[in-house]
Amino acid sequence: MFLTIPSLASRFLNQREIQAVMMRAGVSLNNQEVVTIFRALDPKKAGKIKLTRVLKFVVDNQVEY
Repeated sequence: MFLTIPSLASRFLNQREIQAVMMRAGVSLNNQEVVTIFRALDPKKAGKIKLTRVLKFVVDNQVEY
């Protein structure tokens, strides 16, 4: 799903956009979960993170059932 997003390599997202991308991928997150993920991916508190960083986070933290 992430690979279908235009401008993947250069796109920056804020918290609301991360939640929308996750919902498109079928992952329902509440606001606190989004804040927690955002803080982990934005240690410099820039307010936006690269979409590729979100993709790497998802790939690195996959859980197999």
